[in-house]
Amino acid sequence: HIAAMEIHRKKTKGSRRATDILMVVEKLAAAGCRGIYYEAVIAAAASSLEGSKGFQYLPKGVVDASNNRLWSPRPLLWLWRRGHLLHKVSPQDMASAQTMQTLSPPSFEDSSLPLVVDVGCGLGVSLIGLLVSAQMRTANDDMSSSTPPALQPLPTTTTTTSPQQQQPLNFLQWDRCNYLGGDLSPAAIRWARGLTARWELKGQCEFYHASTETLLNYLLQAKIPVSLLLLLFPTPYRLQHENDEDDEISSSSSAGCNLKLPFGPTDDSFMANPRILTLVAQILQQSRQATNRPTHVLVQSNCEDVALHIYDTLTDLGMEALPSAVPRNLESLLSATPSKRTTAWLQEQERRTTTNVRGVRQQRRAAGKSWSAEPYLPVFTETE
Repeated sequence: HIAAMEIHRKKTKGSRRATDILMVVEKLAAAGCRGIYYEAVIAAAASSLEGSKGFQYLPKGVVDASNNRLWSPRPLLWLWRRGHLLHKVSPQDMASAQTMQTLSPPSFEDSSLPLVVDVGCGLGVSLIGLLVSAQMRTANDDMSSSTPPALQPLPTTTTTTSPQQQQPLNFLQWDRCNYLGGDLSPAAIRWARGLTARWELKGQCEFYHASTETLLNYLLQAKIPVSLLLLLFPTPYRLQHENDEDDEISSSSSAGCNLKLPFGPTDDSFMANPRILTLVAQILQQSRQATNRPTHVLVQSNCEDVALHIYDTLTDLGMEALPSAVPRNLESLLSATPSKRTTAWLQEQERRTTTNVRGVRQQRRAAGKSWSAEPYLPVFTETE
């Protein structure tokens, strides 16, 4: 309310800057503001932007203040910037985390609903987005076309596939699920719990201040059924040449290696190390036997080598990679501009691979029927 009044107050001043107005709207969106007071801010910003300094230089998509919701790109960018501080975990944070002895079963209103678990959930944006967007879509089924913007449903990912080619997660009704997240950062968990309480989601969404291994061990030993387990963008480990003692100086200075990254895929600090993935496989197998319902783990990573490693480990543990309705083909992968990490990984792989009978080097890529070209999760559930 105060922000809307302040924007209105400065509307007549020619010195007002468009970037300042948009920054107010974006930060309020990143804080999880919504409802009639936030809509008043958007209306005030829309009327004040035109004629402000720098307005003519802003892209059209940025100028539309109504585009700024929590899962819009720019508010998520503010969260990401803030997340660098929230995600820092100190020895005190680790010591204060919940343990197997202090964890208790989540207090959902209906514990019979399928459970979606996000380990290393950070600020919990993905879990909260899954529940909220589903609730909005369900509510919209009973609403007229005059629904105000604050209640408009968020769109879902759509494909042109036939009924026989539906995505594997279509069996889940997102509004009829419970959601559980865990992270070692107490600041991030406090933020997620605060947003959950303000948006009145506590009956279906909860967060634990616990490590990935502690949370998974608890779910396994307490025999809490899990329908879907999310491994979303685990912090990647160093590439082999970055661990090479001979290249230590060059890799840390010129190659830009982040020295805080895990040393490799078996490092205890890597969120998808073999011990963690073994727990994942055990939990899903136990849950499938207990409920007679399908169980899945969804893996997302910006690093192709990390995704392939997790894929190999899970299949070695007896899990089956389900075919995607819209597979990622090799041609589109080869035509895309690779990241610096992917380029370095491909160079490493090229040195280790051999040529086939035709004299062509065979490099394995994350393409084929098990790799999806489209997201499985509904849009507007992106993590920061």
